[in-house]
Amino acid sequence: TTDGATIDVTGTTTLAANAAFATTDGGGTAGGANITLAAVDGSVADTQSLTLTAGTGGNITTGNLGGTRLSTLNVVSGNTINLGNVNSAGAVEVGSGAATTGAVNFNGTVDGTAITIAGGGNVGDVTFDGAVNGNALTMGAVGSVGNVVFNAATTLTSVDIRQGTGTITDGAAGSLTVSGLTYLDTTGNIRLDSAANDFATVDVQNSAGGGNIDVALVDANAITVNQI
Repeated sequence: TTDGATIDVTGTTTLAANAAFATTDGGGTAGGANITLAAVDGSVADTQSLTLTAGTGGNITTGNLGGTRLSTLNVVSGNTINLGNVNSAGAVEVGSGAATTGAVNFNGTVDGTAITIAGGGNVGDVTFDGAVNGNALTMGAVGSVGNVVFNAATTLTSVDIRQGTGTITDGAAGSLTVSGLTYLDTTGNIRLDSAANDFATVDVQNSAGGGNIDVALVDANAITVNQI
């Protein structure tokens, strides 16, 4: 933990116990500072957790997290967040603190039982460039989220994105597959390019009478879309 000084680790870090990297001095320096980490591994699979807090002004940049799988990952706050592959046996949380978090870029795959974005404060645009695998993805349960884009194969049992202010986009046909309920609520546009059986049911809502709901089917199989 630092009082507003940067943290920069260039080599692979192997955690012997639960670890927290913070540049906010326990809240005394809300602006924080940058956190830059190379790869971070557990020493025993599914045992060590990782928590990162960079405040409202600090950027977070990491290599791959969980080559030896972490137990959980919690990114409390940061200005712009760029994460490598994420491999967690349990929850993956980003934006769990009350401070506003900027853009979040998942540059690799994301694996976790439950993935929660903006569970505590507002979060900017969220981009998934790699495959996302888990049970549930929840965004904006407390804070708002900006634009949300899925650019690679994503398979989940449920998706719940609400209190959004931007667009929600399935970036490539068939890239988002949800076996259970999909709930989308945004004041912006919703764009889903659905292949066969990608969604069981989609409940969509433009909470402030906002943008367009656009569901494009790339084959003859229909999906159920409920506007609520």
